[in-house]
Amino acid sequence: MQALKEDRHGLDSRLKVLAFEIESPRNLPSWAAGVRGVPTFIIFKDGQEVDRLVATGRDDIVARLSEWIKANA
Repeated sequence: MQALKEDRHGLDSRLKVLAFEIESPRNLPSWAAGVRGVPTFIIFKDGQEVDRLVATGRDDIVARLSEWIKANA
């Protein structure tokens, strides 16, 4: 999802995108537990997990994140 990090595709500028490689589970933060599909986007607000999105491609990811932002802005 490096492309999403580099090109925001019109997403809200307040959105921060972090990526973690899952091949090395010992390097993952504790909140990453339970990820069952890739890519999984874990949405945090004020430091608390509020939602998880599992998407299949860049367009799907951008659409779902845009919908989430509009619904929760």
